[in-house]
Amino acid sequence: MSFAFRIKEELVRQRVREPRLKNAQLSGLTFACGSLKLGQRRSLVYRTENEEVARHIASLSASLYKLEITVEKAEQQHRRTALYVVRLEGETLMELLLGTGVMEETEGSLHLCGSLPQGLIKEEEAARAFVRGCFLGCGTCTFVCPTCQCYDVRDYKAGDKVSRYRCWDSCMYSDFTMMAHGNNRTSQMQRFRQRFMHKLVYYPLNNDGMFSCVGCGRCVEKCPESLNIVKVIKAFEKQGGEKNE
Repeated sequence: MSFAFRIKEELVRQRVREPRLKNAQLSGLTFACGSLKLGQRRSLVYRTENEEVARHIASLSASLYKLEITVEKAEQQHRRTALYVVRLEGETLMELLLGTGVMEETEGSLHLCGSLPQGLIKEEEAARAFVRGCFLGCGTCTFVCPTCQCYDVRDYKAGDKVSRYRCWDSCMYSDFTMMAHGNNRTSQMQRFRQRFMHKLVYYPLNNDGMFSCVGCGRCVEKCPESLNIVKVIKAFEKQGGEKNE
């Protein structure tokens, strides 16, 4: 079992009890690994390689909406891990899509929302639940990124000596840059923001406008929850443009 899997299983055990936080976390999961199937019978399908995450999606959905929920296990070609598919169907599916901010109603018509659900994540606690739902802090994106350079320095006792090592690390982890007083970024939302700000704002400011993203797509390909970072960047860009107008 990989480190990312263990982290996800640990995080899904951190149950949220308030309906608004449950809805925010389900919204994050829906944006990250949900796909809408249209036809005679609409359905919302989630795909994940982690069984605990799949069962967590089913549990959140069942506690908030009256839906027909099925969880299936499917084998993947050329992959050693199985794929878990959660399917939601029922008359209240539209209620879920509107409630999680995936769809919105404008002038009597329904359409897919092109930005993050601001109404759900105004409070930091709800924003934290949303981000946890999006990718559950596994850090895979930072380890496959060719421009990520985060590291830690650790001391290990070796007999009567102490050896110091420079180790690969991730800014997405809660103990990154941990000091005696704790960590300056105490929430996953803050760490998520820092990663994007570093690649798209801080790095260009100090390097003649060069972005710290080469567009290789490794983070999109390797994310266990299929979080498309390109869509997140576009959503941020759209919201930034609206604020500047």
